Amino acid sequence: MLLQPHGFRAVRDAVVYSADSGEPRVATASDDGSVRRWHALTGASVAGDLRHTEPVLTVVAFTGVSGAVLLASTGLVGVCVWRDRDDSSLLYKLHASEVQPLWHLAPMAGGGLACVGDAEVVILANPEAGAQPHDQTVPSPPLLPMRAPARSVCARGARSPVIPLPTHEVCVLEPGCPNVMLHGHTSRVTGIAAYCDSSGRECILTTSWDRTVRRWCAHTGDLLTGPIDVDETIACLTVGRSRTGSLCVFAGDAAGCMRVWCADTLARIGAQALPPGHDAAAGPAAVLSVDVHTTREHGTLLVAASMDAKVRVWSV
Repeated sequence: MLLQPHGFRAVRDAVVYSADSGEPRVATASDDGSVRRWHALTGASVAGDLRHTEPVLTVVAFTGVSGAVLLASTGLVGVCVWRDRDDSSLLYKLHASEVQPLWHLAPMAGGGLACVGDAEVVILANPEAGAQPHDQTVPSPPLLPMRAPARSVCARGARSPVIPLPTHEVCVLEPGCPNVMLHGHTSRVTGIAAYCDSSGRECILTTSWDRTVRRWCAHTGDLLTGPIDVDETIACLTVGRSRTGSLCVFAGDAAGCMRVWCADTLARIGAQALPPGHDAAAGPAAVLSVDVHTTREHGTLLVAASMDAKVRVWSV
């Protein structure tokens, strides 16, 4: 299915998730200052816009401490946390005046949210309730540039944001413990995903402008697989299960192609150019973000936002 959710305004990010009702939805973030929600199977608009006063850089969906589905989005001046209801209720806004400017978000196990800024990470233990005394502000090395891709941060478990650094390294922040550093990329890291492989081992997957994909042990920082060379810059990636139950890596590249690898071995499974809807005369439509979500009734849904202001949804 093809969406052009914000007209010709750039779509910075898209996420696919299940609403409290079980309905599969897509949320999109745009330069027009809004987050919009859509039915993932029909493309029908859902309820009203979630409004920022500035361009929205990223949006994530996660289950809060209460069990309710939440959306969080970040613009240039703060992070907004919304309850995914038709009344578009804003639960909390973390203003940039309270912390360093915040550009990126990573949902954490247990309903928490990591808000990544220029020089620190704010970990909200319960975003539904706003800032709490036990929330953590974690100093970190100099972080990624503001305009890094939307999906270039993630979280491992309930307390460890995983963040690319300007030095081309990746840092697994461990509050109260030494950080785990992933060394090896020779250019800017563009995509990160944390997951457990089929053996239960916690892994981190990274890709970079150096046109390699690498798989690491999340606890030691040891390289497990790779570097795997690719013929195009991978702009973003995510990990999820296909309709057959296989654990796969889904990645989007700068030429508008989706790629699939086995998450355990990084063996290539396939590649698919973006389907009709992109104007070939305008040049490649680089994929800006990719997300995957498995539902009980509708199987696995994959969503990708690309530079041509379109969002595509597949059943995989």
